[in-house]
Amino acid sequence: LLAAVAATFAVALAWGLGWLGRDSRAWRGVALLTVALTLAAPGPVAGMALLLAYRTVDAIYDAPAIVVLAMAARTLPYAVLILWPALRALPREQLDAAAVDGWGPAARAWRVALPLSRRATAAVWASCFVLAVGELPATNLLAPPGVDTISQLIWSLLHTGVESHLAGVALVTLSAVAAAGGLAAVLLRNAVSRGP
Repeated sequence: LLAAVAATFAVALAWGLGWLGRDSRAWRGVALLTVALTLAAPGPVAGMALLLAYRTVDAIYDAPAIVVLAMAARTLPYAVLILWPALRALPREQLDAAAVDGWGPAARAWRVALPLSRRATAAVWASCFVLAVGELPATNLLAPPGVDTISQLIWSLLHTGVESHLAGVALVTLSAVAAAGGLAAVLLRNAVSRGP
């Protein structure tokens, strides 16, 4: 559940950055800086940065929200890198026609661009979900008491010697990751062959 929420959050941020970066050099710079910083920061560094940023905000720091933020921060650069070309490839004619019809920027994004990029957006969500499920360095550092991720469970089972339980958890996790990864691959292949 945490990985699904984090993937949704990362995709929403990436979609916004990609959409705003279509026509604005400043937003392209923001997107580039975001990708560079989030790719360059190792997991423990990203986790420590979130810990220091939110340690005085109890509603986030002592809740599953901090884990969601960590997963989203770690998957955001990949979401931007996959979505960017799809959003740049949207047909300008349809967006211009919507503008001529009097639709504002938000309506064009919601009613034209989002439906046209639904395959790529779904593929990015599946990719971010897979990456978020496997995120351990930042979430291991940040998880409040009572909040455990599947990657933390597998990590702890690896060090306790319960092989049969570990095998079961790993197989179920592998099945979920394979299903989401396969969906992402199919959607990306379709998005590339047909356009966004």
